Amino acid sequence: MPDNRIGNVAKIIMLLLDSVICGIININLMALIKGRLMAAEGELMADQEIKDKHSKILGKIKERSDGKFELRDNHSCVKGIYDPVRNETRDKHSKMIGKGNLLASLVTDKK
Repeated sequence: MPDNRIGNVAKIIMLLLDSVICGIININLMALIKGRLMAAEGELMADQEIKDKHSKILGKIKERSDGKFELRDNHSCVKGIYDPVRNETRDKHSKMIGKGNLLASLVTDKK
């Protein structure tokens, strides 16, 4: 990545930190913006594995390039999507499950 982009991202983050300190924006919004900046530069969050009590992997949550998070079961079938901008979780049929990241609630260990 070119040095000027690193400098620009650093300036934006410093402005965000100053805004939080001054009480202009809240910390959750800052984290969301920082996450979008990282995604825009190709730095996606590492996959999260959802496991049962026996450490069997039931599913994985991956961050997509559009900033949304996608839950897939251990057969790679999409189970749901969380949109951090709208703060909504939807199932594989786009039915709204609720507000917040509720992806882990969509994992089942049914055979």
